[in-house]
Amino acid sequence: MVRLHLIDERTFDGFLGILFTVIAGIVLIVMGRKSSNKAVKYKQYINLIVNHRLRLIEAIASAIPVSAAQATKDIQEMIKKGFFDEAYIDFSTSQLVFLKEDATETSSQQNNMQHLKVITCDGCGAHNKVAIGSIIECQYCGSLMSAS
Repeated sequence: MVRLHLIDERTFDGFLGILFTVIAGIVLIVMGRKSSNKAVKYKQYINLIVNHRLRLIEAIASAIPVSAAQATKDIQEMIKKGFFDEAYIDFSTSQLVFLKEDATETSSQQNNMQHLKVITCDGCGAHNKVAIGSIIECQYCGSLMSAS
């Protein structure tokens, strides 16, 4: 008895391989776009919170623009990922609080300020204080930066 196959096994296997590759490619493109969009949004948050010193969730949310609930979720995620050291959201006042912020204005630091330069990070756009002649990592994204 002779069997007639419309598609032989090799053709079918090749088709499955191509189908798998196309689906994997589409998934990677979608994931890449989501990651890219998140990076752009994180840069906006860093700019508003660090450079413009916004702390009220409503003000941050309206500047992005997203809902206050979405801004809260995004900022909590950024805190969890280490973008903001020693920070938390005070839900009773709906604002972002930095524990170090109040303690940073000591007289010794004010004396050292004359040897510091504010540098904009190429990686995330945040402003960092860098001692002239030194190389540091951005405190928000880890990119290397120097002041000359």
